[in-house]
Amino acid sequence: MGRLGADLIFVYGGSFDPPHRGHVLLLESILGRMKANDSLYIVPNHNSPLKETKLLENGLIWKFCQWTFEKILGPNINLVDWELKKKEKSYTIDTIEDILNKNPSSEIGLILGEDNLADFHKWHRVSSLVALIKSFLIFRRTTPTPKPIQDIPLIISTKVEIMNNSLWNVSSTEIRKGFFSDTDVDVRVLNELEALGIYPRS
Repeated sequence: MGRLGADLIFVYGGSFDPPHRGHVLLLESILGRMKANDSLYIVPNHNSPLKETKLLENGLIWKFCQWTFEKILGPNINLVDWELKKKEKSYTIDTIEDILNKNPSSEIGLILGEDNLADFHKWHRVSSLVALIKSFLIFRRTTPTPKPIQDIPLIISTKVEIMNNSLWNVSSTEIRKGFFSDTDVDVRVLNELEALGIYPRS
């Protein structure tokens, strides 16, 4: 776990079913903006309330995330299995409250993809969640820089910071359909997926 009392704690959650090159590129862009006392938590979830059931079981997701993010991890860059261990629906508000209970002097920067914005109003205890967040860092999935991202939810509009990341042509959804190249996933992940007969390439 990162140092207690970090100035700003970035939180990046997701299904990571599976983790891929796009996740790495995003995290690298976050690292470039972190200050000395900041921390980052990468939080694979057990079961997202707004998504269909994952195809990979939690043990594989945890191992694949360790492989995929190993070059990024460090004293203040943390891959955590809190939500994976809960074996229940993963609510961001619960994780944020847990982090703030352990780090009461810190503030939270929540990292979201623009593809999460349309359903953001459906998130569990959304008003309470927004109240706990200092800034929402929105990374681009389909809207290239410098075009504005449309339909920012009003409830977070005063706390939004749009990232100017490059777009990547890989997603977990496409990988599950078999549309991916050797460079889209860590070679160890690729080898295990092929050995298990998961996600045969189209």
